[in-house]
Amino acid sequence: MHDGFVKKDIFRIIEESGIGMPEYYSWRSRSGCYFCFFQRKVEWVRLSEIHPDLFKKAVKYEQEHVDGRKYFWNQEESLLELIDRKDQIIADHQKLMKMKKKTLPNRPLIEVFDSALDDETEDFCFVCNL
Repeated sequence: MHDGFVKKDIFRIIEESGIGMPEYYSWRSRSGCYFCFFQRKVEWVRLSEIHPDLFKKAVKYEQEHVDGRKYFWNQEESLLELIDRKDQIIADHQKLMKMKKKTLPNRPLIEVFDSALDDETEDFCFVCNL
C-alpha cells in the first residue's frame, strides 16, 4: 500500500485509464516469471496451454542437472506429473471457485480470482512485490 492505495484501487485506475489489465491476469493470480515458484497448480496448467514453449523451458529446468539431483518447481510433484493430473487440477480449481463465489459478496471478478485459495501457499515472490 502506498499513499493509501490498495491493489483494488490500482486495478481500478488502470481500467479507468483505458490501458486495461494485462492479459495474463485472465489466467494468473499475479504477475511474475513463467517459472515462478509461487504459481498455483492451475496456473502451471494454464501456462502449458497458453505458452507451451515457456512450459517446456520450465520442465527442462527440472530435468537437466549435471549432479543428478531432483528439483521441482512444485513441492509435491514434477511439472510433467502435474500435467498428467491436469483435468483433476482444473476440476478442483473450478469447484473451489464455485465454493468461494457462494461465500463472497458480489465483487469484481478480478477480486474473486485474487482471493482464490487452494492447497498452495499464499506467499508472494519478492521480485513480483518490488
